Amino acid sequence: MKVSPITRLSIDCVTTRLLALLLSIWLTGCASYSPPAPTDTPSYLDRMETKVDGDIHVSTVVLTAEESKQSFGTNLAGKGIQPIYFEIDNREEFDFTMMTNSVDSNYFSPSEAAWLSRRFGESKTDVKALFFLKQHLPVMVSGKSKVTGFVYTNLSPGGKAFGLTLVKENDLRHFEFVQEIPGLQLDWAHIVIIARPGWELPRTGEVAHWLTEHRLDDRSELRQRPTGGIVIEELRPLAISATEIRQMLEAGQSARYLLPQSVLDYIQTHQLYS
Repeated sequence: MKVSPITRLSIDCVTTRLLALLLSIWLTGCASYSPPAPTDTPSYLDRMETKVDGDIHVSTVVLTAEESKQSFGTNLAGKGIQPIYFEIDNREEFDFTMMTNSVDSNYFSPSEAAWLSRRFGESKTDVKALFFLKQHLPVMVSGKSKVTGFVYTNLSPGGKAFGLTLVKENDLRHFEFVQEIPGLQLDWAHIVIIARPGWELPRTGEVAHWLTEHRLDDRSELRQRPTGGIVIEELRPLAISATEIRQMLEAGQSARYLLPQSVLDYIQTHQLYS
């Protein structure tokens, strides 16, 4: 079949445009990684929270998706990675070791975070891995020194509860944090918080303001609105020992709710304390 010059010209134009489009996509995908320019005072530092144990001060903040993109030049949140920034000020004489898995048992190493967040055809991945390594929080914290850096954790949108443990011979320091991540909207659910014994309600900061806006006095109020409520339930631990339970059973008193029902049934069946 003969093809007319006009038809051949149209096919050539389409082919040329298609090749140009594919080349454009390829060139975009093959962009090389370039570390972002450092910032003296990143905005996320304003949300830093500090805990103190002895003469060790630990300050930290969880980055938002946009903050992590600006800080690392890549879409970490899109790959389920969430950097947490730490400042550890060790004012004691002794060296400590930072346990990375105390922050997140399934944390990402710097090379993992760099590799997983790569774009299609991205070059200079070695430069990226080195940059991520330099940003990582040092494991060794010498006495009378301050270290800073990131730990690459799994993404937790809205809020994050995490800890950090420092150890040395015959000593352990653990710091716990609960932080709101800006941008959380309670559009789809309520939140019920089970507070541990000895907890303290934050009085200042973003979390305190957020709780003031959403907290309900009673859980029955959850049924009166579709979403957006927060109820805090306090645990009431029972200070009862095994000896006291045995004494109750020997005295013929009920130990219901203090032992599993299957255990109570076994004790009654075999008349262990009668």
